[in-house]
Amino acid sequence: MWLKLEDVVEDLLRHSGFGEIRISMRWVSRGRKEVIISYGKEFRFVLDAALPAEPVSNP
Repeated sequence: MWLKLEDVVEDLLRHSGFGEIRISMRWVSRGRKEVIISYGKEFRFVLDAALPAEPVSNP
């Protein structure tokens, strides 16, 4: 999911016009969340909710 989000941001930065990103999350079952990244196209991911509490930084 993080790589797709990075691709989306890079794509919007290269785009010559207006761009917008929307990220939404919701519980789909116990311990799992659905993350939707929308920016004209839509990407859906279902993740375990036991992710690290702090953001993961890329070196």
